[in-house]
Amino acid sequence: MYMTKEKLTKPTIEIPQPAPADPIYTIHAAAVILDCNERILAEKFRKGVIPGKKKMGKWFTLHSNLVSYIQS
Repeated sequence: MYMTKEKLTKPTIEIPQPAPADPIYTIHAAAVILDCNERILAEKFRKGVIPGKKKMGKWFTLHSNLVSYIQS
């Protein structure tokens, strides 16, 4: 009788990624929400009127940043 080798498989561990509590918007989505032109919004990001980050040539901002801008 020959013993067959069982394939050992590593248990897969799924790490749940938390959903962002604060949605991230592109400049286009933020312009639609604020009902303004993307150029004007990009200028506000550059001047620091609305906090935003530029990654890979595109502007991004958080929902809370838009809310605080609207409330000010």
